[in-house]
Amino acid sequence: MNRFTAHATKISDVYMLQAKPICDERGFFERFYCSDELHGIGLHEPIVQMNLSYSKDKGTVRGIHFQYPPCN
Repeated sequence: MNRFTAHATKISDVYMLQAKPICDERGFFERFYCSDELHGIGLHEPIVQMNLSYSKDKGTVRGIHFQYPPCN
């Protein structure tokens, strides 16, 4: 898992996940959930991905991704 650190707890099969934010002078981007990465520890939720970003300055623009069909 590249964007998370999984910490085992005293409860069997229960993990505490710690996200690793990507930070720069604009703020940060953090992935809260990623099915590809968390599948390895047994999480199989229908959610594909959840993200959070914070920009400290008003008007900050971050990358926007778009792809015309057919998408791979």
